[in-house]
Amino acid sequence: MIALLLAQATLLEGERLDGFKYTGLKEARFNDEADARAYLASHEGKGELRRDGDAWAVRVPVTVELLYSVPKAPYRYADGIYYKPTGSVFATREEAEAFKKANPHVEAIKETTLDGKPRFSASWTEKEDLVVQARKRLQEDGLCDPWVLRAPPAPWTIHISRFRFEDREVHPPEAVRTVFTEIDAPGGGGGLGCEVMLFKPDPAIEHQVVGQLIWGTWTVRRSPRGSVIHRDAGGGWHVAWKHREGVYVEVSGFNPEQPELVDAHLKRFPSMWKDDFRFDSLPWFEVERNFRLKRMKDVLHDPKPSESELLPYNTELLRLAARFEIPRFWSTIKPRSPEELEAHYKELLQAWDARKITPRKTPLHGMSLRLLEARD
Repeated sequence: MIALLLAQATLLEGERLDGFKYTGLKEARFNDEADARAYLASHEGKGELRRDGDAWAVRVPVTVELLYSVPKAPYRYADGIYYKPTGSVFATREEAEAFKKANPHVEAIKETTLDGKPRFSASWTEKEDLVVQARKRLQEDGLCDPWVLRAPPAPWTIHISRFRFEDREVHPPEAVRTVFTEIDAPGGGGGLGCEVMLFKPDPAIEHQVVGQLIWGTWTVRRSPRGSVIHRDAGGGWHVAWKHREGVYVEVSGFNPEQPELVDAHLKRFPSMWKDDFRFDSLPWFEVERNFRLKRMKDVLHDPKPSESELLPYNTELLRLAARFEIPRFWSTIKPRSPEELEAHYKELLQAWDARKITPRKTPLHGMSLRLLEARD
């Protein structure tokens, strides 16, 4: 209990905690020095302005509420830490004691009665660092203003922009960072957005980014500000292009398409693909096949990240099967031994080499892949 009383959130330089209020440094970035200075002035000039590459970076102190009301017992708050009593219930004391032995954070075993039967609760207190959460909020919100269209054409309005530090569809996930902006329709309805994908120029990373743009039915279109890839996705649309090396932009929404929003983003971030741009998907599929096969080999012996996730080998197998009618497919949710994985990979390569494998005309995902697995 003494440890709980002494616990407190760790503050960094420039941070302050006053009850439920946390003050930390938020960084916003602008293309134009005038916009950056105006933003600094909106915070009474309290902060710093510096040139950072092709942008102007502003750091200002911002205060956020950690909690909006005093928590009621048994929950409590102190010095940036939110304490939440929790636990697990067992049918016997032996099970509860075994759980406590395996989990040193358990504080006590309590016996209760439910429908006349004893129950044993292993209880402990979770400590949630609200300062860490607030710090992340300041990192995400408005971090990359050069990649946000701050004045979309009327009647559209920007709802919020967030900075994502990884892309789970890319290997490695941290190689691509995304500025995602939600755009509100008239009347407050959402459903529109812009993703700006940022990465250090690299052929393998760019290959994976392009793969997200040519999913489903797509065509190359011309515009006054460069060529774009248009993709249909059920009841929605996606328009994407390469703005410059290491930067791709995609505007999307539900049907009908909103050309004025696409044009506004192209004006701010023009496409570097000129009118003579062509995209031949066959070379891309050849690279994709080799890339996924190598990834499967690299992760043959990698364990599952968690109970709710697939083996890394099976994750890559699904990505391969989504694009190709592969000759050796199996259920990705069944337990597999290292020997089974190695044998499967060897059989896959042998079967693939024995006949020509062509890309699917329409990629598979979700239930379609589940139906393929049912054959195993």
